[in-house]
Amino acid sequence: MVRNIIGDYWYFDIIQKAGSTKPEKVISTWEGNTFTQFDLDIYMRPDDHQAIMARPVAEMVFPNMWDQPNNAAPDHPVWIPAKYCMPTFDEKLKGRVKK
Repeated sequence: MVRNIIGDYWYFDIIQKAGSTKPEKVISTWEGNTFTQFDLDIYMRPDDHQAIMARPVAEMVFPNMWDQPNNAAPDHPVWIPAKYCMPTFDEKLKGRVKK
């Protein structure tokens, strides 16, 4: 849910910066852009449009804090920095965007 909200606000921010909803303007503004919300920095990798950000990892624990003994709940998350969470990259796309 939070990621969808962040994506929506990021998109609205891009439209405002682009000054248009035309795809060409939105795409060129979004490529290489960084957006921060909820202390989370997200970067749009220009060559393949992957959103790069830190990721949480948490152990599922029993019992959970809501007193539902049959359901697990995430423990406190550990944040893995974005540089260690890079999605794979197709080298054929390298240099596709010229800015």
